[in-house]
Amino acid sequence: MGRNVKIDTSYFDDIPDTDTPRLKWVTKFNYKFYEISKFEKKYRMLIMNSVYTIIKQKPYIFIERDYNYDSSIIKKKHAYLIGYWQTVKYFDVIGDILKEDFKFNMNELTKEEKSLYEELKNIPNSVSVHVRMGDYRNRDNFSIFGNICNSDYYIKACEMCQEKLNDCTFFVFTDSPSDFEKNIRLNVKYKLIFTKEKNDWFELFLMSSCKNNIIANSTFSWWAAWLNSNPDKLVISPDRWTNENDRKDILCESWIKILC
Repeated sequence: MGRNVKIDTSYFDDIPDTDTPRLKWVTKFNYKFYEISKFEKKYRMLIMNSVYTIIKQKPYIFIERDYNYDSSIIKKKHAYLIGYWQTVKYFDVIGDILKEDFKFNMNELTKEEKSLYEELKNIPNSVSVHVRMGDYRNRDNFSIFGNICNSDYYIKACEMCQEKLNDCTFFVFTDSPSDFEKNIRLNVKYKLIFTKEKNDWFELFLMSSCKNNIIANSTFSWWAAWLNSNPDKLVISPDRWTNENDRKDILCESWIKILC
């Protein structure tokens, strides 16, 4: 798009109770992201009106509605964008640049984390398996996202990995090990990865460092799979993201989709 970008991280200051708690990760990547200032956060609408007065062009406030690609926003020179923008159609042409920008800062790792990373990255056919529990278990979210990535999905995905890969090793990442063990059945041996400090950015880093990925219908593992730099990676996803099946642009063409 060729635009200068500042990011607004105020969402992390007051995360809704229905969402998974997340920390701000802007310092965890090698790229320096520019955040809007506290003044800009507080007076964003006043600033946008001032921009209109100066350049005589109305700033474009776009709130993502249906999570699918909208080519109209790319044509806007001045915009305030609110949403996930979770389709490669927006950024595939600069994908290699973004993957460099979003490389994790190794200096942020502790000695124990570096040791786990070294162990995992040296396994030839490692497969991350992401199981989203937590907020997906509450009533509202379950009606939208629930019972898509169930035991049947994970069993089929693991079997497909075993068919296509030689001697693969499975690593399960989940936000709730107890819920995972109660609700999900796997037909393979696996190692459960769960950081005691709930270090979610490190878990994303580890998932992206696996050679292959089985993702959930979750933004968290979507980004792990996309950031995976293995040119021969096998990525397996559900064929739909929600029970409304309303996010047709979210899945990458090269990924293998399992009917759910």
